[in-house]
Amino acid sequence: MLEGFGIYGRLREVCQTDVDGTFSGTIEEVAAEPGLEAEPVETTHKEAESFARSAALASVPLPNKSDQRYLALLQCKGRDAVILAPDLSTRRLPSSLIAAALTADIEAPFAPGVEALLRKAGVARRRFRRARRAMLGERLSNARINVC
Repeated sequence: MLEGFGIYGRLREVCQTDVDGTFSGTIEEVAAEPGLEAEPVETTHKEAESFARSAALASVPLPNKSDQRYLALLQCKGRDAVILAPDLSTRRLPSSLIAAALTADIEAPFAPGVEALLRKAGVARRRFRRARRAMLGERLSNARINVC
């Protein structure tokens, strides 16, 4: 897909990326080099899964306490997402992992309380993840998430 814009071979040079995928420029600077535009978009917690299944050419912020990292999302095919790895190869992963990355930071303050409540209620292990997701989803359904 990036080859169509003529930037695949120069992506690391233009982005000034290290082998671990970090770069010193901004998303807007990187997009401007081949004549593209970049703009931030928003989604809600409730729509994060749908966004992760339909977004293409997006820069998804990853949860990280020490520094900001991004996942280069190239396209989505059904329940799979195609991402650009630091070595410029492409990889497939479940779009549910993209949604989890999008929602991790806003869930973090509420997750311990929800998990404690579920343990106190005696929710079975096999139902714990689904119950946690449902409770956090209900609590945060309209919370806004910024995506690059």
